[in-house]
Amino acid sequence: MIDLVDFYNKHSSSCYKDMIEPKKGFIKSYSINSEKNAIEEFKQLTYPYNPGNDSYTVQNDLKYLYVCNYLNELGYVIDEFPSVLHDPCTRVHFSYDLIRGKVLEQTHSSPVKWDDRRILINNLHFRKSFNYNFTDDIKIIIEDISTSHTSFDRKTNDEKLETLCNAIEYLLKEGDKFQKLDYASETLGLISDDSIKDYRNKMQIFRHAKPEYIKARNEMSDVSKQFFIDYGVLIVKLIKQIKDKLK
Repeated sequence: MIDLVDFYNKHSSSCYKDMIEPKKGFIKSYSINSEKNAIEEFKQLTYPYNPGNDSYTVQNDLKYLYVCNYLNELGYVIDEFPSVLHDPCTRVHFSYDLIRGKVLEQTHSSPVKWDDRRILINNLHFRKSFNYNFTDDIKIIIEDISTSHTSFDRKTNDEKLETLCNAIEYLLKEGDKFQKLDYASETLGLISDDSIKDYRNKMQIFRHAKPEYIKARNEMSDVSKQFFIDYGVLIVKLIKQIKDKLK
């Protein structure tokens, strides 16, 4: 069993401390038996509820934060809400405002039914983020060009591919032309200038909102997206290393 209160005392960031410390005395211990159990607890705690008629609101608000802290420390990300574990909000804001807003995006129908909110919560996708070990200078580039404040590791797959495509353009574009580098000699011919162009052309679907592009990226499998993420990370690192070598 894992006591999430004890876990919080040993592992927590300042943003969680700011939210938990004022309420900490309401719960002495709160145990789960696995990461899977923590995810199920998260879902149960964020099902629709009426705060005015819930005698356990304070305790459940605190449980929600303990679960979020635990999942965040283990590197989990919710694909539909990539920043919510890393940059926490209150339970009512997530359960009512964010979930309700996401359902409205999908259904364009108001009022939003409680059943629809439960369905969305039940189908949230939890995954562990992966550390891509970017050097500090690449991290700065990615932060500068990123369209969101979420770290690369915690972005959705679509956001990662958009960011990688933008990073390659940032590193290679000089005026209105793209710099040509000698990739072949550094990779024994495995990667060439044509390889980079081909990658950039294929990933354009993640940069623009044309209906045919949206359709194409929605049809791409998770396996394909992960491959293109890994390949794109390799390309960005390779370009930066070659450019640094030429200085």
